[in-house]
Amino acid sequence: HLNLPVTLPSVLARQGFAGVSQRPVTIVNRRFHRDSFSWGAAHLMAAFAQSRGAIDEDDPQTWIASLEHADRVGDHFLSSVPIVTTATARH
Repeated sequence: HLNLPVTLPSVLARQGFAGVSQRPVTIVNRRFHRDSFSWGAAHLMAAFAQSRGAIDEDDPQTWIASLEHADRVGDHFLSSVPIVTTATARH
């Protein structure tokens, strides 16, 4: 949900949650490997685009190969700032 960080605090408050807060979690990946956020995100995006018929069958492999090449030559970079929302249930 694209606007979830914007709407979630008020939704939680209306549902009776207290102490709603948000904080950013900065992710910077300079490497592209199985244990990196960028690897998981790239494979998820490729699978999603392919499942929607938005890209040709060979496009995901070509794109992933380009990211692997960027990693090998030291040019891979991903930056993302997801938002963590926390709240406490009222009894």
